[in-house]
Amino acid sequence: MAKIRQNCDGITEIVHAPGDILDYGFDRTDWLDVGETIVTSTWTITPTLTLTSPQISGAITSVVVNGGTLYRNYSLTNTITTATRTDSRTMILVCQNKGL
Repeated sequence: MAKIRQNCDGITEIVHAPGDILDYGFDRTDWLDVGETIVTSTWTITPTLTLTSPQISGAITSVVVNGGTLYRNYSLTNTITTATRTDSRTMILVCQNKGL
């Protein structure tokens, strides 16, 4: 099970091991207005890692993150647009080995 916490800025931090190939995402169900749909979803990560398989499934956006360097933090940001609005959200991937 992933270790997840909120930092002092309210941003979600998730432990991501160097060899992990995992999907991460955001659920915008509570943010979208009734009848509003996500038109585009783009992902960025800093520093750079391989991102693959971006998806939009209703109000949920996701992407697969591959790898990482031990003890480095990665800022993973998703920006979506609807017909009238834009929203960006960020999570931090903390690259460290996972305990048993």
